[in-house]
Amino acid sequence: MSNEDKEWLKNVFPTFIGRTLMKDTLSAYYKAEMLLNGWDTIKKRGCACNYRSLKNTTEKSYNKWIKTQS
Repeated sequence: MSNEDKEWLKNVFPTFIGRTLMKDTLSAYYKAEMLLNGWDTIKKRGCACNYRSLKNTTEKSYNKWIKTQS
C-alpha cells in the first residue's frame, strides 16, 4: 500500500463512516475494501442487499488496520 493510499485511509475515509452507502460513500467503501485487502481492483456488488456486509467488514478491517498505524 502506497503512502498516498495510507493517507487517504487515515484522513479521507473516516469522513464517510456512518453515512448511507450511496454514490461517493459507496465508492469510498469499495476503495477502502480494496486497499485494506490488498486487492488490485475494486470488487463491486451486484445487489444493494450486499451493502450491509460490505460496510461491516470494511469498517472492521479498517478499525484493525488503524490500530496498527499508531
